[in-house]
Amino acid sequence: TRAQALTDDNQQRDRLRKIDAILTTWMEKSIVPRIEQRRRTPLNDIGAVQVEAGVLLGMGNVSAMRKLLREVEAAETALLVQRQQEIDGLRQTMNVLLAGGGVACVVLALLIATLLVRAVSRPLDSLMQAAGQVASGVQGARAQVLARDELGLVALEFNRMAQAIEDSQAKELATTNDLRAKVDALLDVVSRGARGDLTGTITIRGDDAVGRLGEGLATMFGNLRSLLNNVQRAGIQVT
Repeated sequence: TRAQALTDDNQQRDRLRKIDAILTTWMEKSIVPRIEQRRRTPLNDIGAVQVEAGVLLGMGNVSAMRKLLREVEAAETALLVQRQQEIDGLRQTMNVLLAGGGVACVVLALLIATLLVRAVSRPLDSLMQAAGQVASGVQGARAQVLARDELGLVALEFNRMAQAIEDSQAKELATTNDLRAKVDALLDVVSRGARGDLTGTITIRGDDAVGRLGEGLATMFGNLRSLLNNVQRAGIQVT
């Protein structure tokens, strides 16, 4: 019964059932009666030898059981060989899967490393190029914001800095141009005054140095004009 429970082959179960039936029949019809007869026979009685001989003679079905057992053994051996082949195939499949998994892991690691290097190198290259352009005086040079990570924040701050530098340069240029225009206007009036033309008007005013200089020159030219007018009137009166 235990052997039948351990096998899944119907033929094996049929063989085991046949063996069980033969063994049960042999025990009931041959072994058990002779054992009882042997128990009832004295040890020194010659009939005991006949009982043992009868037991041996009752083993007519032993050859059938041996045949069935050889069939069971052959089937189990074949099944064992088949299972061993299946195990070998599974082992080879597992080795292939492990090797393929290792190769896939290496390829995936290389791909991830490449993506990480590109994700880091591209923003850095953009920052370096933009910094070089700003250092060379190129207007409008900006770094590309490729992501919203730390490097992207650095690129944003760099762009703000570049914009602030351009705004400062533009403001400084405007201030320089305004100062140059004021100085040119003052020089024009002074040059005309040096040639004797005091009709020039100075409109430069302000709290800075140039504005105060303009106010001073305007006052001076006004005083000169007044002085000349007084000289002219005095000359007329003298004449």
